[in-house]
Parts: sequence; structure tokens; C-alpha cells
Amino acid sequence: MLSRRHFRIKIMQALYAFELAGEGRVDVAERQLRRSFDKMHELYILQVSFILAVVEFARNRQEEAKKKFFPTEEDLNPNTRFVDNPLILAMEDNAAFTKECERYKVNWVDEKEMIRRIWIAFRDSQEMARYLSGSGDDPESHREILRVLVRDYMAPSEVLSHYFEGLNIHWADDFDTMLGLVLKTIRSLGSDEQDFPPALIHSEEDMDEMKEFILPLFRKTIAGGEEYERMIAGHARNWEFDRIALLDVILMKMAICELLHFPSIPVKVTINEYIEISKGYSTPKSRIFINGMLDKIVETLRAENRLRKTGRGLLDS
Repeated sequence: MLSRRHFRIKIMQALYAFELAGEGRVDVAERQLRRSFDKMHELYILQVSFILAVVEFARNRQEEAKKKFFPTEEDLNPNTRFVDNPLILAMEDNAAFTKECERYKVNWVDEKEMIRRIWIAFRDSQEMARYLSGSGDDPESHREILRVLVRDYMAPSEVLSHYFEGLNIHWADDFDTMLGLVLKTIRSLGSDEQDFPPALIHSEEDMDEMKEFILPLFRKTIAGGEEYERMIAGHARNWEFDRIALLDVILMKMAICELLHFPSIPVKVTINEYIEISKGYSTPKSRIFINGMLDKIVETLRAENRLRKTGRGLLDS
């Protein structure tokens, strides 16, 4: 399941596109928001499939080595513990995952050089040496070597992240998040096909979030946009509203909407979340500006008795 911060970022991006479109249609913008989540699912599938592409590359290398004019004993009898990892075999044999790969037309044929570079670094690692020297069917060791591949060789690879960014510019934001889901998948892997969940991002929990948080926050932010802009303008002393960065306005409108319409989310959580998002997506001074503005707006909403929070401590800021 994705974090709510990532949901907020996706909503922010959709609202930014909606604002830039001018008189955009809400239904079209909503479809684009839904599509952005499907694209994240595609990224997840591609990242899992990249693991299998590395394994296939390793298998092919071992077969090619056997055909040398003067093969060594190691060439003829390679250590196949990694390529025969039962968790990998379960992933390869999973019908649902195969169907998803076909849906997205996954094909790594033209990316052999990128795969080769990551495989060689991974193959020559101390972790791989320890794994290959092991024996027996130890599920934890099989899981750990896959975690090493993802965490230590895929995650820091600029070549791989740039490749995905070239396919979809928004995947630069999603790359690490979805690798986190890949690691979650690996933690849940068993040797049986039924133990491989190929669509964690389309889990029941995420679908509930779509209905209860994502779409309501998106729709209500648009619906209350004019009111929220008046609130921002009224508290922006020494600032003309038109001079406030569009992204800052969107973040504050989302925060106001969340304060007013999501009673189970504490005030402090809402403020902190949008301050953190502003650090990565807006101007260097946005964090201080947004923090000050939201503090003032919260004071006004409290004075007007408009903050309806359920549960102890949720009104604290």
C-alpha cells in the first residue's frame, strides 16, 4: 500500500495540470488522476520484470560459457543457485504477473547493456559470493539476495532511473516509492505461486483510499477552490495573491480542504505533510511561507468553530 504522502503528491500534480489547463473539465482531470495511478502500477510491473530480466541475462551467460572453445570446469558446471532461486521461479511461473507483463508489452531486449552493467556489479558483490556458497533451501537467504539486488543495485542506479524517467517523466517521483513496493513483494514471497502478489498497488486498501481519500480530496479542493483562495488572500499580508507561486496556492488549498473535510486526520499531520511536500516541489522559501499561512488559517478556522475533528488530540497543531 502506498503512503498518503504519495497520494497527496499525485493529487497535487493533477491539480497543477488542471489549473494550467484553464477552463479544464473536472471529469477529464479525474480520469488523468486515475491514469497516473495505473501508470504507477505499470512501473511496479516493469521493476519486478527487470529482476527477471537480470536473471535471464545470467542464465544466458552461463549457457554461452559452456560453448567456449576451451571451457573451464566452472563454465561447464556453473553455480546455478541464483538463477534457480525458487522465489524467482515462482515469479516467472506466476500467470497473473505474466498477464500484466503482456498487458504492458514488457520487453527488455533492447536494454541488454544496462542489464549487463547491473548484473556484473551484482554478480561480483560479496553478498552474491556468500549466497552462492550457501546450500539448501533457505527461503530467507533466497529473499535476501533479491532484496540486495533491488536495494543496492537497482535503487541507486542512475542509468535505470533515467531509463524509467525517459518512459514517463512522472516516474522520476515514483521510482523509489515503487521499488519500496517491490521490496514489500519480496518480503511476502514464498516458493508457491499463490504467495506472489503481482498487484500490490491495486490492493483492496489502495482502492479504499481511492474512494475515501484520493478522489474526495481532489474533487473537494476543486469545488472549494474559490473559497480557499479568498481565505489565502485574506491571510497573505504584504502579499498580492497573484504573486504567490501557483504550486504554493495548490498545496495550501489542499491543506485547507483536508482540514475542513477529513475529520480523522489530525491538524498537525495535515500541516506537516504539506510543508514536507513543499520542500521537494516548490521554492526554497515556500516551506516557511506555507507554514506561517496555515498556522494563521487554522487559528481562524478554530475561532469560527469550523474544525470538526474526531478523536482525541486531533485538533492539536
